[in-house]
Amino acid sequence: MQSYTQHHSLASPSESGHQVNSPNTVVIIDPQGDLLLNVSFYEDLSQHYRVSISVLRDQSSYFSVMLDSTKFSEGIAVGERLADLKKLNQDISTVPPRQLPAVTISDIGVGSRTSGDLSEAAFRLCLQILHNSAELPVGNRARVRFICAILVHYAEVFAVIPPISEYYRSCWPDRISRSYDPFSTKPSEIKIRQDLYIGLVFGLPRTVEVNSAALVVWGSGRWFEAHDDSNIVDNEGYPWDYIGGGVE
Repeated sequence: MQSYTQHHSLASPSESGHQVNSPNTVVIIDPQGDLLLNVSFYEDLSQHYRVSISVLRDQSSYFSVMLDSTKFSEGIAVGERLADLKKLNQDISTVPPRQLPAVTISDIGVGSRTSGDLSEAAFRLCLQILHNSAELPVGNRARVRFICAILVHYAEVFAVIPPISEYYRSCWPDRISRSYDPFSTKPSEIKIRQDLYIGLVFGLPRTVEVNSAALVVWGSGRWFEAHDDSNIVDNEGYPWDYIGGGVE
């Protein structure tokens, strides 16, 4: 499992000026939330989320450490701000988001800048799942699968695989049990790799079996003329570009 601290860059250089929302917009994940989570995906793409400290700490060792009010500067500052609000006898739900304690996570966009909206959608879904307020992503199958694959990456990075895996299993049982003949019509390699990645991280044997077979049967752009980058599929730095752990 990879682990990333604040301000550790995962992103490639910015490629456009698009933003998911106005920089002043706050996405309300929990109306009673006591933390403002400021997240940048790329240099020009960021979003702000109102979330619950207790929910994040209870379900994620990553956030449990970051938000510990006795250890690191981020958690200490959050604890001090909450103490100040408590002195004012304010109901936390009435505190405007911008007056809440805040922490920042930087450069967590996955892959190329052109998929920035998908990274934000996946991270938002991750937070919603943890807060029991998730709605299924909408769009065509390719978009939903892309969001799911990025969601799996965030589950690894932020140490929340169990709740995210449970959500995936309950919401997409047909995808887990689905079987197809790898000798039939060739699916796209990106689809095979995304599903294989999801299956490996979430421990879905049938998903791993089917997509491993498909990758073997149809081969990979990575396996031919390996020294020629033009033959590498989806060469944009996605976690499913290369399946580690001895799989490939």
